[in-house]
Amino acid sequence: MSDDLLNPAEASQPSGFYRCAVPDELSRGELRIGWKKASASVQETSIDGFTILVPAKSRRMLESRSKWILEFQNALFQVTPSWYCETEDGRVQIGLTNEKDLTKPERIRRSSNSWISRFVDLEAGFTSPLFGGLLLAAFLVLALPGVGDQLGTAPLIESGFKWLLTSVDELLDAVF
Repeated sequence: MSDDLLNPAEASQPSGFYRCAVPDELSRGELRIGWKKASASVQETSIDGFTILVPAKSRRMLESRSKWILEFQNALFQVTPSWYCETEDGRVQIGLTNEKDLTKPERIRRSSNSWISRFVDLEAGFTSPLFGGLLLAAFLVLALPGVGDQLGTAPLIESGFKWLLTSVDELLDAVF
């Protein structure tokens, strides 16, 4: 095994974090070093790392300098070994420092029965087109002959529409 890893007695400096024991029924994990995999039993967890047990047959793969990844409780962690020691039954106990959480965040799913989601991409900022559409619908309702005449909005909308057309016509005449 590598000589640069410390013995647990030498690495037992107080880290300031509590270590939590993991029950046997929840301790199942997998250690990946490069392309090789080994079953691992996670004994303790803390904010800064893990303590795991690997079988004696996996001892040789621990010498690799490849990236170490621990898969534990449906999460992936990039870890580095801090210390190791052999137990009486030949297994290897390893102290791992958590370098990076590699777990991909769960994708947010939108409701499939939402009628808006069929026409508009909700993640692309749909508020402006939706607001414009609602404003146009309100404008058209106020411009209807029966509604606009009763509310007195028909002449105002008609004059505004004529002003808009004459402005566009003058603009086109100036450009072309």
